[in-house]
Amino acid sequence: MSDDAATAPDEARLPAGPSRAWSRYGRWGSVFRSADFELSVPVGIGLGALPAWIKAVSEGTVPVLIAFGSALGGIAALVVVAITLFVAIVTPEYLVMMEQVQGGLRGAVRPYYIVVLVSMVGLLVSFGAALTWPAITGQAVWIRWLTFGIPAFLTSWGILGTVQLVALGNFHIEQRARLAEVLRQIRGLQRP
Repeated sequence: MSDDAATAPDEARLPAGPSRAWSRYGRWGSVFRSADFELSVPVGIGLGALPAWIKAVSEGTVPVLIAFGSALGGIAALVVVAITLFVAIVTPEYLVMMEQVQGGLRGAVRPYYIVVLVSMVGLLVSFGAALTWPAITGQAVWIRWLTFGIPAFLTSWGILGTVQLVALGNFHIEQRARLAEVLRQIRGLQRP
């Protein structure tokens, strides 16, 4: 241990980063075992059943599918802005701290990319479903269920993923502020 580290107050020492994998479920398990995914599955199944079995709901499905796609396009745009803001708070010191964590900077921005991917796929699927809905209104129940349920699932996943990104962004802002305070304390100790 160096003399500076020995004289630094306990608050000024940086905690060691966790050395665990992204998730106990693995790289893709962290996506498919996440709370936003697991909550979105029953939402998609439940909402998909409505136009499949209720004729009055089925008649108003196209505007809802267009709204799903539009909302997902907006979410994707907001997440791209959030990634830009995230990159703006990454100072060289914070980058060093993040590289100590499994996945590093790439692992930190991975949830943002996943939400953008889900949103863009959901946008395409929703618009595709809106275009095909008039042709499938007389088809089997399961076709109508899937045609509405998958966009509903992806929309729910995009929205809930965005909520998690807000919490993640808040975490990084708090960590960046803590690091700045630690650096101020360390710099104060190093002055003659």
